[in-house]
Amino acid sequence: MKSNKYVAQDDDQVILDHLQNRDFNSLYQFCHDKDMVQEYQEVIYLEKPYKIGDNIMCTIEKKNYKKETVFGKILNIAVLLLQPTHMPVVLIQEYIDKAQIKPGQFDISLHDYDGLSDLELFLIDKETWIFINDIDVLIEVMTLKQYEDNPEKNENQYFSRATIQNDVLITDAEGWYKICTCDQLSNPDKAYVQCDECQMWMHDSCLMMMNSYVLSACLRPKKIRRRKRNDRLIITIKNF
Repeated sequence: MKSNKYVAQDDDQVILDHLQNRDFNSLYQFCHDKDMVQEYQEVIYLEKPYKIGDNIMCTIEKKNYKKETVFGKILNIAVLLLQPTHMPVVLIQEYIDKAQIKPGQFDISLHDYDGLSDLELFLIDKETWIFINDIDVLIEVMTLKQYEDNPEKNENQYFSRATIQNDVLITDAEGWYKICTCDQLSNPDKAYVQCDECQMWMHDSCLMMMNSYVLSACLRPKKIRRRKRNDRLIITIKNF
């Protein structure tokens, strides 16, 4: 039987291996099994508070030293009681964005994929412990309606209208709606044309042009008035 001294040395090596591999999931589990964890509802980091339920953007360094931007919702906050320095860590449930999805994946057709926004996030069933230093900034994740109605957008605001669980896309009925005669997902990144006659929103490319603007949905001559709303170009169709 090994002495307690050798057991402690073995523990130190396990901790060191997890740190070198940046495997905070295994490190947390090891510390939890050794009763070396204190959990909290909130943490102050660089004079900014972060609490359970907040959404954050992180830069995570992988084992190969490559850095990756990750979005996540905070599920837990803990301090690992290591010696000589305690280590604050955060458990997040990860989001993915459009860049991490391929057309056809999760039954998203190429047509609908084009309707996804670059500012759209999908909450997935993957939980990851990260080091507190990995946090970059607090972000706001809204519904699509909240995002579209928000007059003062900034670079740390995103929206979500679907989650992915067990590789199955689960959509929000209020946000996962289609527009235009082409039946594509509404995308706040794009400019749309609204007909005052039928109130349908359409893409510029879906309009028929015959000496004057003609809306393909009702085939009536129109005139165009352009205006701005919420930093997005809106083109309103007016009857002659």
